[in-house]
Amino acid sequence: MLRTLFLQGPSFDGFDGGAGARYQAKREIRSFWYPTWLAQPAALVPGSKLIDAPAHDLSWDDIAHEADSHDLVILHTSTPSFSQDVRTAELLKERNPRLLIGFAAETEDVVANARAKRERKGADWIVANDVSGDRGDSVMGGDHNRAHIVTAQGVETLERMAKTDLARTLVARIASHLETVETE
Repeated sequence: MLRTLFLQGPSFDGFDGGAGARYQAKREIRSFWYPTWLAQPAALVPGSKLIDAPAHDLSWDDIAHEADSHDLVILHTSTPSFSQDVRTAELLKERNPRLLIGFAAETEDVVANARAKRERKGADWIVANDVSGDRGDSVMGGDHNRAHIVTAQGVETLERMAKTDLARTLVARIASHLETVETE
């Protein structure tokens, strides 16, 4: 099985992820993030590790070594921390080029761009979503999302659903994929 890290990345600007990413009882948006989005799937993947860097004041230097001991990173990202999360992903890949990290936020030609990105990056699959649109209609700031799972075998489009339901669906797919990788 791939050694999996579930990561709420460090903040390069002192941003803690915001109330919506921190605590479900005090959230700025109505969708759940950490701990639900990271802790529940981490519990389903044997041998995985969960790191919530902002809550523990961990910097890049504190977590950099984690790239050496993992094969796959599931990185939480959100609108306010997106640029920081991209930087974290880049630093993780620099440290361990074999590390699998894939996310695609597209504003046009979502599936075509995700297919091209999957091939360029050599990822097994990419989950892509359309981040264009007005607040509430877009994945950014809205309560619902639609995603496309892009693999070498094709594209599976998941219907629009609550973000928490989509997270559960993706976690089940990730866990199933990791079991398949282990048996190969």
